[in-house]
Amino acid sequence: MIDNSSLKACLESWPRLLTRHLKRRILRSQANTEVEVLMPSGGCVRGYPTLEVIAGEIGDLSALKCLDLSYCGLSGELPPSLGNLTQIEYVDISYNDNINGSIPPELGNLVILVSLNWSANSLIGKIPSELGFLSNLVDLDLHNNKLFGPIPFTLYHMTDLEHLYLDHNYLEGSISKNIENFKKISFLSITNNRFTGHITIALCCLPTLEILTKIK
Repeated sequence: MIDNSSLKACLESWPRLLTRHLKRRILRSQANTEVEVLMPSGGCVRGYPTLEVIAGEIGDLSALKCLDLSYCGLSGELPPSLGNLTQIEYVDISYNDNINGSIPPELGNLVILVSLNWSANSLIGKIPSELGFLSNLVDLDLHNNKLFGPIPFTLYHMTDLEHLYLDHNYLEGSISKNIENFKKISFLSITNNRFTGHITIALCCLPTLEILTKIK
C-alpha cells in the first residue's frame, strides 16, 4: 500500500485536482467531507506516483459530485463504501486493467448519478440488480470486462438512458422486450457477448436510437 508521504506528494502533483482541500489532507487517514471534485485522471500514467488501490475511506467524501480515476493504473476491488457517495453525479474509473472483483450492489444508493463508466477493467460477476435503482442515469459504460449472467430485469427501468455499453463481456440469456423502455437511448452496444434467442422486434421501435452495434 502507498504510504502517507507518497500519497501526499501524488496529490500535490496532480494538475487536474480541482480542490485545494484534498491537497492539504491525506485521503487514507483523514476524512474530508468538503471535497466535491476529484479528478487525478491520467496523472498516474504521466510519471506521477501511482495510487495502488481505491481506499475504503473514499466513502467519507460525502459531498463528492465528480470522481474521475480513469487511466490511473489502479488495482484491487471497488470498495462498497462508494455507495456512501450519495451526492455524486459522475463516476469514471475506466481503463484500470487490474481493477477486479464484482460490482458492489451498494452502488444502487447513488440515485442522482448521471454517468457511470467502469469500462476496460477486469470486473467479474453478474451486473447487480441494484443498478436499476439509478433512475437518473444517462450514460452507463461497462464494456470490456468479464461480466457474466443475464442483463438484470431492473436495468430496463432506467428510462433516462441515452448511451449503454455492455459489449465485450460474457453476458448471456436473451434480450428482453422490455428494452423498449429505453425511449431516450441513442447508442446501444451489446456486441461480443453470449446472448441467445431471437433479436427482439422491440429494438426496431426505439425512437431515438441512432447506433446499434452488431449483436453476437
